[in-house]
Amino acid sequence: NVCDDNRGLRMSFEQRKGKKRTGVKDGMLGSKFKKDQHHGKQRGAAKGAGKNYGSKPFRKHPKGNSPNSGEGKLKLMVKNLASGVGVQELVAFLVEKSGQDILVSESYITGEGKVFLVMEDRHDAYVIQKLSGIRFKGEKLYIKYADNNEPNMLGKRQQEILAALVQSHYNAQQRYLNLANLQGREHEAVRIDFNSAPFVKTLWHVLHTTCADVATINFNTNGIWSLAAFQSLHEHVAGVVNLSLAENKLSDFRQLDNLKGLRLRELVLSQNPMSASMDDNAYRSQVTAKLTSLKYLDTSRVEQIITFDIPNYVFEPILPPSSGSYFDTPQRQNLVQSFVQTFYAAYDNKREELIEYYTDVSLFSLSVAEGTTKRGRDRIEKDGGQLRSAVGDYIAASRNLLKVGDLDKRTSLLQKGRIGIVHALQQLPSTRHQLESFVVDAFLLPAIGPLQLLKMGIHGHFWEELSGVNRSFDRTLLLTTAPPQSRAAQLGLGVVILNDQLHVRPYSGTAKPAFSLSPSTPVGTPSAVQASTPVTPSTPVPTFTLPPSLASLGTLSAGGSPFSALPAAVSVPLSPSTPTRAASGLTTNSTELVNKLSYVTDLKAEFATQCLANNEWNYENALAHFFKLKREKAIPPEAFLGNSL
Repeated sequence: NVCDDNRGLRMSFEQRKGKKRTGVKDGMLGSKFKKDQHHGKQRGAAKGAGKNYGSKPFRKHPKGNSPNSGEGKLKLMVKNLASGVGVQELVAFLVEKSGQDILVSESYITGEGKVFLVMEDRHDAYVIQKLSGIRFKGEKLYIKYADNNEPNMLGKRQQEILAALVQSHYNAQQRYLNLANLQGREHEAVRIDFNSAPFVKTLWHVLHTTCADVATINFNTNGIWSLAAFQSLHEHVAGVVNLSLAENKLSDFRQLDNLKGLRLRELVLSQNPMSASMDDNAYRSQVTAKLTSLKYLDTSRVEQIITFDIPNYVFEPILPPSSGSYFDTPQRQNLVQSFVQTFYAAYDNKREELIEYYTDVSLFSLSVAEGTTKRGRDRIEKDGGQLRSAVGDYIAASRNLLKVGDLDKRTSLLQKGRIGIVHALQQLPSTRHQLESFVVDAFLLPAIGPLQLLKMGIHGHFWEELSGVNRSFDRTLLLTTAPPQSRAAQLGLGVVILNDQLHVRPYSGTAKPAFSLSPSTPVGTPSAVQASTPVTPSTPVPTFTLPPSLASLGTLSAGGSPFSALPAAVSVPLSPSTPTRAASGLTTNSTELVNKLSYVTDLKAEFATQCLANNEWNYENALAHFFKLKREKAIPPEAFLGNSL
């Protein structure tokens, strides 16, 4: 029983018959309850009510017709459509308000004024249903899911009237049916609507019984905007080969998929939105791609595409085999080989010695490839402790432009000058490069005024000494002739690096070896790495073997590039003997060490002397100590020439 607080009377079952039970008092809800009843909403704790998410009640969809369950099409029913409004206008309004590319495959209106929309995509149906309550043409629309039964055909009397209409428009001799310009007409008790699924379904049935041999049908000027019902036309009249749909409202090329069951020879779509939406070539290409049997489109012959019987494997991409190294002349090959040997001997053993390979205007940048971090996190047990991969050291210095978007950070990660470059290289993990894996390309670039540049690309592998993790790398260098009075020239380097770009990536192990080293250095597991003998300055650096393909290359013409002047092998004495200090002052050898350290570090002479003295006049230790203090920012600015770091 529900109490009526306004009258204080108890209502009998008969009095309440037909009234929706709410489990609350009418007087408590007042006019709001009535308003909710008007909109068909269920409120309160009524038995069997759907779940309530927030303030919006959840309505159960018809069986098999929920957007979250089942297969097949979904049907929506739209009520309260303003009089005089067409179905196409309604659909266009709903699609626009949804803001999405919604495809309504079928639509029709019943005699009761209810509009039914059928959609293939469940998300589309969900989006349209959520528009329930929106106003259109002054009326509030109510949209809900409906049972997705196939549209019923018209009644038997209406079928007979429609059959008579079809017979009056059919030319049996020419097998031609003219149904043009009939949309919206009333023929006795039948209203003609080619956008109504029940009408079209009935029409196909009538065609099958009255003119099953029809070959040409004219549907011109009927306001047709959907061809969803045409999908089953071939099941009733399979002999249709000519179809005219000119002057209709077809705008979506996907509608043409509904005609694929017909083996059409000719199709007319002129004066439809789809034919005016793009240039003629693109339009014809779209149509013929969907309906491949067409010979004529819009009364013009379809140009046949010339095809060739070519096997599919011809079009499969096949990468050529990896090539070896390339040098434009044998002389420059000797220069590059010697440079690579000495550069990586210093890189893998004493990176502070690389300071002679760069200049005060040199640039260096490091980038780390995608995936390096994932493959480099292997942890390796050693001496009972756990060693981490040093990939974080690469990431901290990586200038990968895909990852670093801030301009200031990009600038800060670009190392400038020999001191800054060597300092950055010393922060990277200690390595061992496998020279036998190197593929090197080197060639002379066009001169820029008096400046000559040699471009060198190196691809190969290395492993980290501490973790044993294998990695691959790509390095691009721009070299130029060392200035005649420079320290690099005095040490016999011949060339210096102007630009150095290092790219570290996950280990591939697929590069084609370009050189043969003796003894070879294998790419090993961590245990193999620990057992291998590292290359030291006292160990003779192995020499490259000249690739046979380069043995017959010609030599430079007279007066050739200065890059050809360097001998095949160069010894770089970067470790002078330990000097002695006289009682009365510096020896000649000591003075040379001070000048060298001052030149390399930009320290003033008195600070360079102090640095050497504190390290027992061992140049290597002094240089290493300098970089240690520089990392710790423990060197005062006044210690440097020009009072700058």
